Amino acid sequence: MKTIEFEIKNEDGSAVTYKVESPSVKERQEGRRVYNQTFREAIKSGAWLRAQIGELAKETGIWNEEKELRVNEINAEMVRLEKKLEAGGYELEEAKKDALEMQKLRDESFKLSLEFAALLQHTAEGQAQSVENDYMVYLCLKDASGKRYCASYDDYLQKKDADDVVVANALIRYSYDVDFYEKLPEVKFMNKFMPETKVEVKEEVVVPQPFLVNGVAISE
Repeated sequence: MKTIEFEIKNEDGSAVTYKVESPSVKERQEGRRVYNQTFREAIKSGAWLRAQIGELAKETGIWNEEKELRVNEINAEMVRLEKKLEAGGYELEEAKKDALEMQKLRDESFKLSLEFAALLQHTAEGQAQSVENDYMVYLCLKDASGKRYCASYDDYLQKKDADDVVVANALIRYSYDVDFYEKLPEVKFMNKFMPETKVEVKEEVVVPQPFLVNGVAISE
């Protein structure tokens, strides 16, 4: 993991820089120790394993064969459209429709899988990963001078419970790829060829062949 930097604005509009530094080998070992301890405690308390969650989801009606079939269909269509969009060489207006369809399908897949994904957080692995993330942010969250933001792990937990904005931002950035949405192929395409979507992206979309307007290649 690379160092993550972010800014928090004060009420007067000034910005303060914080960072979640890349953990050292020793810090990674500490984090893994916390993960293993939490995992063992979760198993003892009766938490399900991730491998068993499919059975639980079907027993409770959260997941079924119909939903699974639909998600598989969506994934197959997403792969087809992504390859088509990356290859280019066809009408731009048709490509725009493909990008919008990809966005629609991804949203449907997300909604279908939402409850199932929530179950994963409560598995032994999910609980252990959550605690490890907390502990790693406590170890690695520092101000611009390199001083650790939280005096202790208990201090970190108290700040988290109090919705401390610095801790909340650091945890989100450590636990998730905050640029995930911008990296989606359909979003990169839409920001390049459909600027009305107003989504800022850092990466340029790669189009091996130009798109066409009335059969004529357009220049970029």
